[in-house]
Amino acid sequence: MDSTSEVEGASRMDLRGTSFEWIAALPLVTLLAAGCCTPGTGQTSGINKEREKDAMDRASKALDKPDDNSGNKLTARSQSPPDQPAPLAAPAQPAPQVIQPVVNEEFKADLQVRVVARFGEAAVYDREVKEVVAQRAGEFYQLVGDARRTKEKQIYWEELKKLIDRELIIDELMVKLKKAKNDKAQQEIKKVAKEEADKKLKEYRKNRKIDTEEEFVKLLDLQGISLAGLRRQIERDFIKNIYLQELMKPKKELISIADIHDYYDKHSDEFKVEESVKWNDMFISKSIFDNSKPGEARKYAMAILEHVKAGEDFAKLGEQYDKGDSKFRKSMGAGEKRGEIRPPECEETLFALKPNESKLIETDNGFHIVKVVERVYPGLRPFNDKLQAEIRRKLTNQILDSEYQRITDALWRQAQPQILIDP
Repeated sequence: MDSTSEVEGASRMDLRGTSFEWIAALPLVTLLAAGCCTPGTGQTSGINKEREKDAMDRASKALDKPDDNSGNKLTARSQSPPDQPAPLAAPAQPAPQVIQPVVNEEFKADLQVRVVARFGEAAVYDREVKEVVAQRAGEFYQLVGDARRTKEKQIYWEELKKLIDRELIIDELMVKLKKAKNDKAQQEIKKVAKEEADKKLKEYRKNRKIDTEEEFVKLLDLQGISLAGLRRQIERDFIKNIYLQELMKPKKELISIADIHDYYDKHSDEFKVEESVKWNDMFISKSIFDNSKPGEARKYAMAILEHVKAGEDFAKLGEQYDKGDSKFRKSMGAGEKRGEIRPPECEETLFALKPNESKLIETDNGFHIVKVVERVYPGLRPFNDKLQAEIRRKLTNQILDSEYQRITDALWRQAQPQILIDP
């Protein structure tokens, strides 16, 4: 998923036409629609943790409920033992491009719905795919002609595959709950998914200061996105991810401290750190003192340095005495790595000091009072709890990516989805 850093400052969008601020905000709409991160992506989840845990607990209880007849726990079709291959579905029969299926509630207003893929009683609609493609407009809106058409087509097929994956996963969950005769669990999961969609849509409107639903609908419509379609996307992604996390939970628990240490030893290049320093700076200009008394400037700067060494707030002292540009950076010095420090005369002194140490440095024009805030020494990052947690997440994501692929591959083989459009 695209980073949202570029849209943090986006303001209200222009209703008079397509707004570049809205284009920039598209990744945030994608994040909104994602519901929570797909296991294995390592992306930040937008789901309230307590609500997510509650939903997963409900799903877990439903999935662990024994079958009324056998008394055994149900096994996910995608988790069938490898020596028991799932039977292939009958070869797909030619189907018309436009059919009249049981229409989703969100699309009842359409007289005719174009289905682009189907399996069993489930279907994926052209409109669904196009709305997700619209959320990735930032990847092609500057392209023209064949380049744009090619990129849009590529994204269309990528998103069609993801939507089929999603519907296959949800279908398996619902089949499982149906076999367990647990209608209540189905209703609860759908209820929590609806609540999550309500919450996300409300938060998005609040963060972007969109006052009314009518205004929100217009803004979405400008980009070919419907509110109903966006809501459906949030809800169904949420359900899919709850089930995936439940299936993958045992895999996440397989990583040992030995595995983490082994990764650290074999991938040391990933954990190298460059020497750097964060520092405070205050400049005292010689020009403000009488040239006939060259020692006055040093004496004045030394007096301020004593206040710094006594622990007084450097930024506040800078506001009062600094005659350089550091006061516009809240007294932070310019540059952090060797070769970047400005003025260069301060570099060697800074890299010789320890955190919280301060010193006076003379230049041609005056004196710099410097204080080291933070020092990073060259070498490998320490194998501490923070780094171990990072490596665990990395290994977990690798496992979950592989498991996600295995699950979806198995479901595709079992369901044999029909693609009803030409590549």
